[in-house]
Amino acid sequence: HEGETLDRVLRRMRAKEMLLRDDHIEKVKKGVASTYQPTWVTVRDAAQICIQVCAALTHAHVKHGLLHRDVKLANILIVPDGWDQASVKLLDFGIAKLIEQALLNPDAGFYGTLSNCAPEQIGGKSVVQSDIYAVAGVFYELLCGVRVFAEATSTPELLRAVLHQKPVPISKRMGNVTPRLEEFFQKNLAKNPDVREASARELAKAIKAIADEYEALDARPKVESQTDHEVT
Repeated sequence: HEGETLDRVLRRMRAKEMLLRDDHIEKVKKGVASTYQPTWVTVRDAAQICIQVCAALTHAHVKHGLLHRDVKLANILIVPDGWDQASVKLLDFGIAKLIEQALLNPDAGFYGTLSNCAPEQIGGKSVVQSDIYAVAGVFYELLCGVRVFAEATSTPELLRAVLHQKPVPISKRMGNVTPRLEEFFQKNLAKNPDVREASARELAKAIKAIADEYEALDARPKVESQTDHEVT
């Protein structure tokens, strides 16, 4: 494939941000003026990517009756490199499953990536809203620079967090959060799949409404510590 996966794009952005921040600190120590301003992915750019992921999932769900079950940064290809006019491809349908089959025959074990999977997947159940949860997780990480449940540092901790803990509110991760954005994550990262948007098409509409709101506010989120965590 041409292009670059989203996890690699964010790693590169994070490395650049760390260098700029270190240079700023050195200038401050020496009493030299610095024009450094922390930057990260804008709401508009994050929304553009996730809306295209939703379009790919809508095609998979509606046209082919397939659940992806492993939507994550490493499975999202940005073509060409960068954000401007970028198109998105959803990769790796290797553990995809027919929706009807998933409903009738739950898996005996867990399939997916624990750091970005819906709680029901851990029990072997996959539904359309499992992919919805994963896209919401990608949107969360794009906006604030850390994955959902970033504080969990071991597999048992992460397992407990996915099953039982509420995600850290997005307002604790970044500034300039609107009620609509806060509610989006409360809804689509809910433990109960019935609380989430019912389809990828509806999720895309919700994300677009957020992007439109931020565009109207001419707002760019300010991230406090996106360089403190690794993308997984």
